[in-house]
Amino acid sequence: MNHRLLPVLWLALFALAGCGGKSGPPPIYVGQVATLSGPDRLSGEQAMRGIRLAVQEQAALTDKDQLRPIHVRHTDTRGKLDAFEGEAIRLVSVNRVVALLGGNTPAEVIRLDRAHVPLLSPSGLRTRDMSDLVFLTGLTPSFQGMTLARFTVNDLKATAGMVVVVDDRREDSLALAEAFVAAAQPTSRTRMLRFGKNPPAAELAKAVADAKPGVLLFAGSARDLPALLKALRPVPAVVLFGGEDGAAQVLLESPETAGVYLATAFVRDLDTPRARDFVAEFAKTNNAEPDVHAALAHDSARLLFEAIRNSKTELTPDHLKKELALLKDVPGLTGPLSFKDGTLQRPAFIVRLEKGRSTLVKKYLPDQDSKK
Repeated sequence: MNHRLLPVLWLALFALAGCGGKSGPPPIYVGQVATLSGPDRLSGEQAMRGIRLAVQEQAALTDKDQLRPIHVRHTDTRGKLDAFEGEAIRLVSVNRVVALLGGNTPAEVIRLDRAHVPLLSPSGLRTRDMSDLVFLTGLTPSFQGMTLARFTVNDLKATAGMVVVVDDRREDSLALAEAFVAAAQPTSRTRMLRFGKNPPAAELAKAVADAKPGVLLFAGSARDLPALLKALRPVPAVVLFGGEDGAAQVLLESPETAGVYLATAFVRDLDTPRARDFVAEFAKTNNAEPDVHAALAHDSARLLFEAIRNSKTELTPDHLKKELALLKDVPGLTGPLSFKDGTLQRPAFIVRLEKGRSTLVKKYLPDQDSKK
């Protein structure tokens, strides 16, 4: 026999064995659309890492129960708003993803929504431009505002001289400020100062100082608060921040914001087994600590994977939307998670910024009586 033919014969035998052997079920694809490069990449990178840990958990279930594997394709918008729509449509039409993850702002969510598949977003603000395929997993601005008011009045016992400074260009800031005033109003008169453009910090500080506040809530961009506090003398006894979740990292970079309170959907020192395991595994895998973006993305991915499993073989947008809406008490990092009208019911955590870290002060459940 010609020995030069042996390698060819072996390859042929392997090929035949492969054709006749059992192959696994085809994978299901999901897409993440986020900013993964440039100066604003941190939230997208954290979310991607949180999703990857959820994929690892799903892979263990897949092997155990012989389920179809779920793969996530990550795409980078490079911080360009219009790219969110283009990347989402490409993922659906070319890569055949059945659902999407991403969208930190309403503007990003609206563009992702144009791909016409279920979307799980860490945003908490639902607008009229969003379809019923959008499922929001972050804290709503109204719940943040109500929680901050309850904490200020009931726990800090600070009811005199409340002033709310709100950026009225931002729909989420207005919703948060209005909820804060409504919750605080029965026990305290609250004055609201609105600004529609970026006034000089000294000018805004003078308007606040003239009101002589004991409590100051700033509802706007985290990048504007340090300059205001630096120009404000004296600084009120209680300072609250109401704005985008994940702003703690920005605020911690400034010494002016030491002692500021805010509400968030996740804290790293949460004492639950699932949260502890997540923080430890994230640190081990990424050599970094997870923030709220990683936690929300992890929860979102796990909720989506649960809905996909419940959908069996029917993975149409309408059926997957129905399964997402039916999810109830799914174990999450912060406790059981359920959707209500497309918005996740989740607890809020009041934290205090100090010594370069955010320290947990109190937890509020979403269905907790507002008088408690």
